[in-house]
Amino acid sequence: MKISWDDSDSSSSGNEDKKESLICLMTKDNIQEAISDDEVCSYSSSSSSSCMETYEEQYIAICTKYKKLASKYLKLKEEHENYLGLCEHLNEVNANYLLEIKKERDEKASFIVKNTCLVRELNNLKSLHAHCRISFQKINYARTTTSSYAQNAICNYCMKFGHISSYCKFRNSINNKSSSFVWVRKSSLHNDQIKTSGPKRVWVPKCNV
Repeated sequence: MKISWDDSDSSSSGNEDKKESLICLMTKDNIQEAISDDEVCSYSSSSSSSCMETYEEQYIAICTKYKKLASKYLKLKEEHENYLGLCEHLNEVNANYLLEIKKERDEKASFIVKNTCLVRELNNLKSLHAHCRISFQKINYARTTTSSYAQNAICNYCMKFGHISSYCKFRNSINNKSSSFVWVRKSSLHNDQIKTSGPKRVWVPKCNV
C-alpha cells in the first residue's frame, strides 16, 4: 500500500507540473495577444484620425472651390441677362429700321408710278406734228454788246439811232472823200446788179395833162 501511494503522489505531482507549465504558457500567449490587439487598435486609431484629417481638408477645399464656382456662375448669369436685354433692344431697333426701309420702298414705288403717269400725260399733251418732246430749256440771260456806245443814242448828222455824230459813217466818208457809197438792193448778191447812179433824189409822180 505504501508503494502505491508513493506512485500516485509522484504521478499527481507530475500532472500538476504540467498544468502549471500549461497555465504559464497560456498566460504568456494571452499577454502577447493582448499586446498585439493593443498595437492593432492604436494603429487603426492613428490611421482613422489621419484619414479624418485628410477628409476634412478635402471637404474644406471642395467647399471653397464650390463657393468660387458659385460666385463665377452668378456673374456669368448676370452677364447673360444683360446680353439678353441688349439682344432684345437690338431686335427692336432692327424691326424699326426694317419698317422705315419698307416705308421708303413703298414711297419710292408710288413715286415711280406717279412719274410714269406724268410722263405719259406730257407725251399725250404734245402736238401731233411736233418732232421733239416737251421739255424745259435753260434760259441764257447773258447779253453781249457789239458796240461800246449806248443803243438809245441818236446821230445828229444822219438822224439815226445807234451811234453818235463822231462815229457816223456818212459824215466820215464825206469828210475823207476816200470812199463813196453805192446803193445796192438787199436781195442782190452779185456785182453786176449794182446801180452806180443811185436812187432819184426827188420823186415826182407822172401826171396825165
